Amino acid sequence: MRCPECNKFVSFADEGDVSNVEVELNGTDLDVTGEVMLQCGECGTDIAQGDVSDSINIDVLEVENADTKEDEEPDEFELVSSEVEYHEHTQDKDRSGKPIKLARYRKVFKGVRITGVAKRIRDGQEFYIDVVSRIQASDFEEC
Repeated sequence: MRCPECNKFVSFADEGDVSNVEVELNGTDLDVTGEVMLQCGECGTDIAQGDVSDSINIDVLEVENADTKEDEEPDEFELVSSEVEYHEHTQDKDRSGKPIKLARYRKVFKGVRITGVAKRIRDGQEFYIDVVSRIQASDFEEC
């Protein structure tokens, strides 16, 4: 992208800014909203932004108690701690599982990784959370 401060085409900085991302736990859904800002690799000016909006179900009842009754209520969770960090992923395999050899055909995804601890209200048991919410780099808009 073109940086307005440097007035030339530049690469992005190694880390994006995820300080505007909020994480909220509603029942069994982890809601992630906010923006990821990408800075110029030379001067640090914000040159691109991407909106992250995702709802991730963290229901552990399906994994833990596969033989439970259908009429049982889903568990409620409380977020004890959470940490949001920048995450980048490059797709290196195509949809059939074969490696993508040329870099120009690989898709790049940028977003956030959320790690933390959720406590089940019913019995106080704590569960470790590690989820990723990302968008394709081409979907970022210029600032």
